[in-house]
Amino acid sequence: MSDKVLEVGDVVSLKSGGPLMTIDEKHPTGTGTPSFRVKCKWFAEDKYSDPSASYEESFDARALKLAETES
Repeated sequence: MSDKVLEVGDVVSLKSGGPLMTIDEKHPTGTGTPSFRVKCKWFAEDKYSDPSASYEESFDARALKLAETES
């Protein structure tokens, strides 16, 4: 992975795994460390979820990685 700073519109996933998500907002944490919280949105892709439902959650940017997507 590169050292690219995550930006709004980037496609990411949790380092521990999970769905592909799009960064919708980015905010500094204000803790004195060079970290950000980002709000991500995604659609569920499992058989137990409503296929038309979208989800959103905030994460510490250090928990995310850029997704490898097809161009």
